[in-house]
Amino acid sequence: SPRSTERSRRVLNHPESAARAARGNHEGPIDVLDLVEHGHGVPVGVLALGEGLAGAYLRRPRGALILVNGTEATVRLRFTLAHELGHHVLAHSQSVDTAAELRDPVRPMEIEANRFAAELLVPVRAVPSTGHPVGLDDIVELAAAFGISAPAALFRFVAAGAVPRDRERRLRVELEEGAHLDLRHRL
Repeated sequence: SPRSTERSRRVLNHPESAARAARGNHEGPIDVLDLVEHGHGVPVGVLALGEGLAGAYLRRPRGALILVNGTEATVRLRFTLAHELGHHVLAHSQSVDTAAELRDPVRPMEIEANRFAAELLVPVRAVPSTGHPVGLDDIVELAAAFGISAPAALFRFVAAGAVPRDRERRLRVELEEGAHLDLRHRL
């Protein structure tokens, strides 16, 4: 129907909407691998891809395939897998992604896949309202709850409008200095 076609077009033009549709009504942490393989029917290969390579989204005649670098940390694997699913859901072309490109994307389809991955892993509506200025403890708790890195958790608090720019800069410096590591180990 014209209405469903228009809705599909709107979802594909907005990575966050596409991520919310992909995750369904579930607001808590998700099993990304299960969602990719069973929810979207895309097989995943976990391989040692080589230094600097994070993952790949491949379109083949028999169907799509996602590869992720199994030598990466679990939080990195989860983000890469969500990113590669973003390429699939957003109908992007094939992509071989380096860790550097995922951290600081330039190409529009990589930016879209990152936006998709961030919303898929931690929907903005699931970011807790703290009632106080967001601190490292809040960041580490969100990261632990959703299986993401502390910098990614800070990004989600910023996306939810819970952290002003000046506070974001201070928190980012603290994270870069490793001020959150003891707290992370205690949790």
